[in-house]
Amino acid sequence: MRRLDLLLLRLKTNDVRTRDSPAYPDLQPLELALDPAAAWTVVLEAARAMPGWRILDTDAATRRIRAEATTPALRFTDDLWIEVEPAPRGSRVDVRSASRVGVTDFGTNARRIRAYLNRVAASAP
Repeated sequence: MRRLDLLLLRLKTNDVRTRDSPAYPDLQPLELALDPAAAWTVVLEAARAMPGWRILDTDAATRRIRAEATTPALRFTDDLWIEVEPAPRGSRVDVRSASRVGVTDFGTNARRIRAYLNRVAASAP
């Protein structure tokens, strides 16, 4: 995809997910060399440590988290969903971040996912 086309696509994006965002093809699920139960613990602690995040719901049985994040400057609230699934070599972490308002997020959701996955990767043993 040409750079201009990618830029225009990003200007129309306010819902970003690992594995399924044409505007951010580099955002892929995080693979962890941990069994799903151990990965769940790391993922949950990382979510709790994210600045501006509020955990709304957790389900250890399905290894899912629902949260919301508030942007610092304009105080917009965005929705997050995190899921840990078994993978061939351990676990896979998928994340979705979606704005509640507006047509574009100016890259906020993608930056949020990257920051979160970096925190998970850094805290995984």
